[in-house]
Amino acid sequence: MSETIMNGLVLYNFHYMDYSISEAVDTFEGVSTLGHILLRKISVVSQATQLEDLYNQRLRFWKYDMFGKEKGDKYRKRMTICAYLSRGLLIVTFTTAVFLGIRPIFVESKTLPEPLFVPGNNKFLKIFFYVAEMFYLCELILLTSFYDGTFLMMCGELEIQFQILKMAIRSIKIGEDSTLEHEETCCNQLKSCSLYHLFLKKVHHNLNKTFSIFVVFQYGVSVVGICINLFILNSEESTLTQKMTAIMYMQPVSLQLAFIFIPASNVGIESESLADAIFDVDWYNAKNMKMRKHILFMITNALEPLGFTGAGLFDINRTVFLQILRISFSIFTLLRQTTK
Repeated sequence: MSETIMNGLVLYNFHYMDYSISEAVDTFEGVSTLGHILLRKISVVSQATQLEDLYNQRLRFWKYDMFGKEKGDKYRKRMTICAYLSRGLLIVTFTTAVFLGIRPIFVESKTLPEPLFVPGNNKFLKIFFYVAEMFYLCELILLTSFYDGTFLMMCGELEIQFQILKMAIRSIKIGEDSTLEHEETCCNQLKSCSLYHLFLKKVHHNLNKTFSIFVVFQYGVSVVGICINLFILNSEESTLTQKMTAIMYMQPVSLQLAFIFIPASNVGIESESLADAIFDVDWYNAKNMKMRKHILFMITNALEPLGFTGAGLFDINRTVFLQILRISFSIFTLLRQTTK
């Protein structure tokens, strides 16, 4: 509720400005920063049950050492890298928040981290809003670490689990033994893999549902934010402070975008190759027709596309990530030409 009021004051403050590009950028940055906080808080509160389900479902994932300690160590190192990336995003967000916090001290024209309407230009209200904005920026640091970090880590886990599942399927050798007991064992292993695949699809669905709406907001903010800040960096009229602000703003936005689209794309790639692993099973050695039909069912199930979407409006993958960068640069080019 308080973030909504602050956003309203940021927008209302634009009414008293000169409608210049730099002031429009300041207004956009204020709205997007407070919007990030508000949307993350709403997402965490409204989807607390789904987030809890995701953490509980993670406890049911197969162990990394299922196919040897060497493989397990490889997967643990990969998750350690994901953890470092999450911390890197935390550090960049913290640096941006500190920069916004100290900017009013060194720049005379900036009295607050994000400019907003102060009734009567009251000195005490300015102090109150400064403290409030710094509190919200601290919240943004924590929410980014938790919310964005959860998506990054869960995508990393899903990618690994699909790889383990493919190894489990490829380890099934029906023709290794011609006895009915061995064939029955292989059939049970295939059923176990099939059930685990359905479980991973359920986890994927919950993860997509939890973060889907937020990605749409991130998409819009990223396109507008990147193109506007590129314009500021390219403009000869921009001051050093404005250019530094543009760089500090683009860093967390670009990282947040990359940490959503690239890990999500990796999960999709791993899930698509599952059908190949199932087809590699020597199903032709199976004497039981039910086993052959079950393998056919598994292949059909694995061929269903398993990708993340932004509220069903667009796919979340590397291709769309590059499209966002191209769209941002195209708008920047158009904006630069119209202001010449």
